[in-house]
Amino acid sequence: MPQPGAQYTFGPANGGGDILHLENSQNQTIVWFDSNAALNNNNSGPVLLASFGGNPTASHGIAAEIFHQDFLNQAAAITSQTVYTVPANRTGFFRVIWLAKVTQVAQNSSVLGGGSAFQVTYTDGTDGTSLTTPSTAFSGNADNALTTQGSGEVMIYAASGSAIQVNFGYTSSGSPAMQYILHVRIEDL
Repeated sequence: MPQPGAQYTFGPANGGGDILHLENSQNQTIVWFDSNAALNNNNSGPVLLASFGGNPTASHGIAAEIFHQDFLNQAAAITSQTVYTVPANRTGFFRVIWLAKVTQVAQNSSVLGGGSAFQVTYTDGTDGTSLTTPSTAFSGNADNALTTQGSGEVMIYAASGSAIQVNFGYTSSGSPAMQYILHVRIEDL
């Protein structure tokens, strides 16, 4: 773990190949990321950056994107799609970020997100209860136009070893049917 007085070098260091290089106050290398983005650690345990600029980081260190998927050319609802399984001993906060956009309008009408829009299903990290977040319906989603889009974020406290699933509603009338793209990102906080 970085010590008070550690040096943070961004760019070439440690012979020119490192991207991020951390040293303690005795100029001893503690941890570095090489040009292949591999983590190198002179400590015996995992590296956790507990503070940055004097401020504490998230409970698992720096918030990091741990999952991303782009659901392309969708023409149906997405139901209980497992997108990430929380690792063992990793109970904590996760931010699920999403953005959806119509990529093909329907012949008659459509509702991006249907009646339920975007929801996340997960197991609560406090008591193990299975939860589904409230619907994140958004205005303008029935415009049936290529300019129709919606986005948002959902905070969850998920149990280690549990699945995080996403749901996205869909309504379309006529042929061709409405198609959309759904971008999903998850950050470990």
